[in-house]
Amino acid sequence: MEIILGSCHTIQTGELNRLCTEFWSNTDGWVDIGSAERFTKEETQNLNLPIGGSWATLWEVNIVQFARFIAECESCGVFTVANLQDVAESMDLCQDEVLEVIDRAQACWDGFKSRM
Repeated sequence: MEIILGSCHTIQTGELNRLCTEFWSNTDGWVDIGSAERFTKEETQNLNLPIGGSWATLWEVNIVQFARFIAECESCGVFTVANLQDVAESMDLCQDEVLEVIDRAQACWDGFKSRM
């Protein structure tokens, strides 16, 4: 299990969720998710946290899981023409903007996977 160090705020919405906005890099300090260091469970038990940091599993980091979810939906064919229209209307966007969000989620997920 990979664990990352984030500057996270805990949000209570039925179950524990973390909104992490910054992540730790041993070379650069606080960075975006794509540049974050990955730590093993053993490392988390032996390392000291920087001020403001807290350990989070990748499962707990919404930005990773939301991008993953959208990318997986796209790869499974969930976004049909009819579904795209419904999503666009629901989000008050045009279909091209929905496709852009899907592309951005895919790029985010691909970038994250390439660092794993």
